[in-house]
Amino acid sequence: MFTPVQCAPRNVPIAMKVAVKAQLDKYEANGHMTSVTEPTDWISNMVIVKKTEKLRVCIDPKHLNQALKRSHYIMLTLEDVLYKLPKARIFTLVDARDAFLQCKLDEESSFMTTFWTPWGRKRWLKLPFGVSVAPEVYQRKQHELLAWLKGIEPIADDVLIIGCGDTDEEAERDHDVTLPALMEHCRSVKLRLGLKKLQFKVKDVHCHGHILSAKGLKPDPDKVRAILDMPNPSDAKGVQRLIVFANYLAKFMPHLSAVCEPLRRLLDKDTPWHWLPKHKAAVQEMKSLASSVPVLRYYDVTKPVTIQSDSSQRGLGCCLMQEELQSMLLTLQNYSLKVIYKPGPEMYISDTLSRATAQCTDRGTAYQRQAICSLQQEQQDVQQINQADYLNVTDHRLAQIRQHTDKDKHLQSLKSMALAGWPYLKEETPFTVREYWTFRDEIRVQNGFLFRGQKVIIPKSLRPEMLTRIHSSHIEGDACYRQARETLYWPNVQAEIKDFVSNCTTCNEYAHEQQKETMMSHELPTRAWQIVSMDLVLLSVAEYLLIVDHYSDFWEIELLPDLSAEMVIKRCKAQFARQGQPDKVITDNGPQFTAQFKRFASEWEFDHVTFSPRHPKANGKAESTVKIAKNLLSRAVGDSNDPWKAILQWRKTPTENMDSSPAQRLLSRRLKTTIPIANKLLEPCVMVGVTDKLRHRKQLAKCFYDWTARDLPELEVGETIRMKPLPGDHTGLWRLGTCLQRVAPRSYLVDVGGYLYRCNRVDLHVAEQTNQNTRYTHLDELDHSPGLRV
Repeated sequence: MFTPVQCAPRNVPIAMKVAVKAQLDKYEANGHMTSVTEPTDWISNMVIVKKTEKLRVCIDPKHLNQALKRSHYIMLTLEDVLYKLPKARIFTLVDARDAFLQCKLDEESSFMTTFWTPWGRKRWLKLPFGVSVAPEVYQRKQHELLAWLKGIEPIADDVLIIGCGDTDEEAERDHDVTLPALMEHCRSVKLRLGLKKLQFKVKDVHCHGHILSAKGLKPDPDKVRAILDMPNPSDAKGVQRLIVFANYLAKFMPHLSAVCEPLRRLLDKDTPWHWLPKHKAAVQEMKSLASSVPVLRYYDVTKPVTIQSDSSQRGLGCCLMQEELQSMLLTLQNYSLKVIYKPGPEMYISDTLSRATAQCTDRGTAYQRQAICSLQQEQQDVQQINQADYLNVTDHRLAQIRQHTDKDKHLQSLKSMALAGWPYLKEETPFTVREYWTFRDEIRVQNGFLFRGQKVIIPKSLRPEMLTRIHSSHIEGDACYRQARETLYWPNVQAEIKDFVSNCTTCNEYAHEQQKETMMSHELPTRAWQIVSMDLVLLSVAEYLLIVDHYSDFWEIELLPDLSAEMVIKRCKAQFARQGQPDKVITDNGPQFTAQFKRFASEWEFDHVTFSPRHPKANGKAESTVKIAKNLLSRAVGDSNDPWKAILQWRKTPTENMDSSPAQRLLSRRLKTTIPIANKLLEPCVMVGVTDKLRHRKQLAKCFYDWTARDLPELEVGETIRMKPLPGDHTGLWRLGTCLQRVAPRSYLVDVGGYLYRCNRVDLHVAEQTNQNTRYTHLDELDHSPGLRV
């Protein structure tokens, strides 16, 4: 099961935005896509493929493709059709216009194709380019529509119409019957065909890199010419590349060892270079063997696709070893390919072709001339785009960036590397620019500036000023990075922005509350009245002492005539005399629970545990019980009922998911109330399994609470900290101080402004790095300090 992924949006080059918007509007007007406003699980990025006459908008569903289930439909190739052509003499080749966009999507699939645009999210209503299952889906639909027609062979999005016969006249009559039948059928099923690639009623048809004719299958001469016109090697390395190229295809070349023997002698150690006629003859014979039909004719469709490519200063060489792909950038989106990098010398065929490019001896076909002119025009358009013109900065700032770039030794080294070309291996790259290796293809030099894509690379001397400008509004670190990443770049920019923001004095003074930490539960009691929590409750104008048992949830409430420690201890003694001495008592740090209460704990032999002031979550049991008591008693008083009857009813009510009431867990019996009850049910009965149920309840509560929590790192003694504003402090400033002691888990004693405070970890954060010398108060001096404030 794959988790839906919502990718971050990418920028569209400013120079292309108008054309992209027009194409999106066209797609939307034609019913191919629509806008999305509701939340969607999947959001992919947009990919723009610039073709000769138009733009093609695709999606980049890298994560979506991993989650899609393939239909596993067999994709037919040219070899699957050849056995049907023994009598073929006349051919017509047409292709489906916008093939994928003729397949409608259901609503669920449509929402999965949601993608980002600069003008909001959109989703495809038709099958989009880029989805890995698209070729199989379209091939299946096209075969269902056309495969049953006689003389019709659908291959990918092409449709081959075949005229068969023993003579040209018979083949022409057969063709003239088949083609109208196809046209009529396409009209009935609404399959649209294109005129652009039409080859009508010809005897030699160019189809998928080959030529089909009445005489059989022939290789495309244009594809063979690159090998036949390779110049002779000019040095030993050139010979070595040529021999390696030939050896790679040795099984297709008879007598290869004998043919290559003269060339191998040129590679012998200490052999001087002399190019002789016998070497030239060997190369010609080798080219004849390498370019023969067995090399370019058929390939095994059961083997994986392998594309080898390499470039040099003189040309680009590509060799397709298995299956021919019509459009590299677009079609790669439709396949799950594993791309492996290899150095040029190991790419035997493509490296040889790129370093031994053929000279153009004629003007070529009209299509070739158009392609070359289009490529040259595109290069000129790119060269005319000045990236600096799109930076929203003043001329003075541009001059300053250029000046500091010229003085930065590392950036000058990077500029030289970008202009001269990067080495094959990262280890061969100078150490000063090695950190740019990962995205070396994005580095560009223009008018003295260095760019990574659309981002200007900032020299080291200007980075402190840029950090100050980025954080001028004192927004949080992630927001600062989101603002900067669109236009600025330097190595480790995100970490430096985060570090700069974390050391901002203003931001630390006006810090937000920290992330809550994971739940730290008290130990689990195994019997009643083993662990109890206490707190003071204010109801109307009276103060009460509330004591709750962690095992049974049973609570007692006592009126306090005054708030002295003596009165609290007196009420505790009465309860302990009734229920027994507990092992542990948990309270806050109120004045009633200080030195005098500690002496009482020592006399009655129980542990007294306190928690950090202003952190009631540490005594969550008492806090939640106080809410229950206040709510219960307030309703009773408001309804003019006896509050003690309300307490009695609560004590006898079974607790959710516990199958027993607080009274049953504490007293091992049910309590009698005004509600009729059988005498048998009032008999004593010890509750079993209580500890296991308490454990399950705590684990469940901790699981949900910890979902959005994380632990903060512990503070070191002597570390400079900032303390959360105290209640009543309306300045909102987190004040500087020093950590003196770790009192308990997540509880620290700190010195702030000469006063001592006990604080929980969430109320303290590590201060920014400053040059200020903060006086550390030694623990031995605590007795002489101005006082401990809580």
